[in-house]
Amino acid sequence: MRVLHLNTGNENGGGMHHILSLLSQFNDGEVILGLFEHGEMMEQALQKGIPVVLFEQQNQKDLTIIFEVIRYLKEFEIDFVHTHGPRATFLAALMKTFIKQPILTTIHSNPNDDFSGQGIKGKMFYKLYKWAFKSVDHFLVVSDEFSTVMKNDFQIEEHQISTIWNGIVFEPDQINRLNREDLGFSNHDLLIVMIARLEPVKRHDLAIEAFEHLSQHQPNAQLLLIGEGTQKDYINHLIKQKGLQNKIHLLGYREDAQNVLELADVCLLTSKSESFPIVLLEAARAKVPIVTTNVGDVKQLIPNEDYGTVVNRVTPETLSQAIYNTIQKETSQQTERLYQHAKNHYSLQHFYTRVRQIYENLNNEQIQCKEFVKKYQ
Repeated sequence: MRVLHLNTGNENGGGMHHILSLLSQFNDGEVILGLFEHGEMMEQALQKGIPVVLFEQQNQKDLTIIFEVIRYLKEFEIDFVHTHGPRATFLAALMKTFIKQPILTTIHSNPNDDFSGQGIKGKMFYKLYKWAFKSVDHFLVVSDEFSTVMKNDFQIEEHQISTIWNGIVFEPDQINRLNREDLGFSNHDLLIVMIARLEPVKRHDLAIEAFEHLSQHQPNAQLLLIGEGTQKDYINHLIKQKGLQNKIHLLGYREDAQNVLELADVCLLTSKSESFPIVLLEAARAKVPIVTTNVGDVKQLIPNEDYGTVVNRVTPETLSQAIYNTIQKETSQQTERLYQHAKNHYSLQHFYTRVRQIYENLNNEQIQCKEFVKKYQ
C-alpha cells in the first residue's frame, strides 16, 4: 500500500502538525508527501525523515502541475491519493477522470468557514471546494461536528465519512526547555498563552477584549499570542488602540511553542470554529489549565469542569471571568486528570492506528471489486 498525501505546503499550524505527525508513523515507502510550495512544512517533513516530492506551482492559478502528479501516480504505483486542504482537494478533483486511484480527503476545518471574510474571491473558492467534494471517495473528519456538517450541508453519505480525532506523543522532548526569564517574564507574572493562526475564525479580538477586562483585576497578567496570519496588522492596531502593548505580546510563529506553553498559567482558545484542537492536547500534555470556547469536539477532551473550563455563552466578560476563576483555584488535580484522559484516548498511536485501518479497509474493498469484475468478465 502506497499513499500520496497532497497539501499546498504553506501550513504552519495545527494542520501541518496533524499531517506530519501522522506520516511519521508509517513504514518506509508507504506514504509520500506531495507539496505545491517550498516552505516550513517541507523543511519539517524532511527533518522527520518523511519522503517529500515537490510539485511546484508557479502561482495558485497554475493547473499544469496536475499532469506532474498524474505521471507520478503511474510511475510510482500509488494506491491512494489523500488530500489536505481546499487547493489540494480541488486539484485532485481535476485529475479524477485521468486516474484510477481513489481520493481521500481530511476535513481539518469547517468548509463553511474556510473562506469567510474573503469577499467575492472567497465565495468563488468556496464553490470550487464544494464542487471538488463530488470527486472524493472518502472523507476523514477530525470531529463529530464536522461529520454532521458534511452530511447536512454537503450531502455526503454517512458511509463515506470516518471520524478521526487528532493525537499527539505524550512523552514531550525535555531538550531546550525554556525559563520565563528567556521570554522576559518573571514568576510573578500570570501568563496566558493562546496558540492560533492570526485569522478571523480564531477571534483574537475576543481574546484581547476578555484580557482587557481581566487585567483590570489582575494587573500582573500577560497575554502571549503565538501564530502568524492575515490579521496580524489588525490585531496589532487593536492592541495599541487599547494601550495594552506592554501586556499583550505577539510572538509570531515559534517552533518551540510547546515549550512556551509549558510556562503558562492558562491555555486560552477563543475560536468560533475548530475540529479537535491539537493545541488543547498539547496543553493537556503540559498539564496547563484550559479555558476554551465550546467548539468542535472539545467536550470529548473536557467533558466537565473536572477536566477544564468550556465557556458556552461567549462574551468578553464570561471569558474573563472563566480565566479569573481558573487562576484563583488549585488546578493540579484537574490538570493531572486531563493529562491521563488525553494520554489514554488521544495518543498519536491511536490516531495512526485509526487512519491505517481506514486505508486497509478501502484497499480490501478495491481488491474485492477487482476480483468481482475479473470473475464475471
